[in-house]
Amino acid sequence: VFYQGEGGLQLRAEILTGFVLDDRGSLRLRLHHSGFPGAKAARQAREELAAEAMASEEPVTLKQIEHYQGLWADEIVKIGEADGNTSLARERAKRMVDTLYGYSEGPVLFKPTEANEATRFRLTR
Repeated sequence: VFYQGEGGLQLRAEILTGFVLDDRGSLRLRLHHSGFPGAKAARQAREELAAEAMASEEPVTLKQIEHYQGLWADEIVKIGEADGNTSLARERAKRMVDTLYGYSEGPVLFKPTEANEATRFRLTR
């Protein structure tokens, strides 16, 4: 994924995701880590995700992940289309989080691309 930073600088960012099936069998995001390659936080997130995946009772299929990624991408585009309308963008973002992230299933590790050490992971909605 290419990310456009301050001043139009284009950087390569990595996105790491982890999923869980909720009680209804819907896929929910439990880990969302985006950052720059080689970052210490990325390695730590991969280790945490691997440990959680090994404890999972029901495997998630590639088809489920690809479907989810399509839904997630569509929601990101909708948020971007609200450019200039902050309240609409926030409304769409909240709806996306409530629909696609697994906060109702337990802690979600969420790390924005440019997070710093103090804001590395956000565990609550």
